[in-house]
Amino acid sequence: TNLQTELLKIYSTLFVDPHIKRLIPLMVSAQASPFAVQPEMMASICKHLHQLNPEYVREKPSLFQHYLPNIGPAMREDEIERQRESERQLQVELREQGWAANIDNSRRKREFEEDSGPPT
Repeated sequence: TNLQTELLKIYSTLFVDPHIKRLIPLMVSAQASPFAVQPEMMASICKHLHQLNPEYVREKPSLFQHYLPNIGPAMREDEIERQRESERQLQVELREQGWAANIDNSRRKREFEEDSGPPT
């Protein structure tokens, strides 16, 4: 594994380091446009960049924290309520945009079905 470590350092130095200053802003702008890049792809890129060189996280910690666990500092107790409120607000915004939670529609009448009253 020592050879592998050295080869990864060389790869990082020769190929990734020269482009990281351009790549991370592109990733941030892609993140701002939902589904411009699939979330799985962004997570994979962040994971591999972090594996190559954990120092890349310093360029834009919030980007890496979004896709990778345990990257940033642990949440303090006083931040938990603010996080809950932020998540609640996001849920409200998503519902307003039509991203409603799964609603049990089995009891609702379908538009194309006729009312079936009690048998007469």
